[in-house]
Amino acid sequence: MFYCAVDARNREAEPTKWRDLAHATLQETYILPNNRRRDTDNLQSANKSGRDALVRCGILKDDDHKHLTLLRPLIEVDPKRGPMTVLEITPCEGK
Repeated sequence: MFYCAVDARNREAEPTKWRDLAHATLQETYILPNNRRRDTDNLQSANKSGRDALVRCGILKDDDHKHLTLLRPLIEVDPKRGPMTVLEITPCEGK
């Protein structure tokens, strides 16, 4: 996840915009291969390493509640693409 985050940041037109964000929102989308029942809170806890990678690569200052707002996760079923987790970060201005 670390290298994916670094690569995504470096492909931006302004990569420096994505360094040490003081506050951001994070939308997690879980693309699953089947309709099997899953607990949303378990999916989110399983992605802790993904959030930690955003801090380690320097995109976020921290992943605590003061620096990161987690939106309600989205779940999609797509047997051709799943399993996959998509993280979308939106910087928050003025926080």
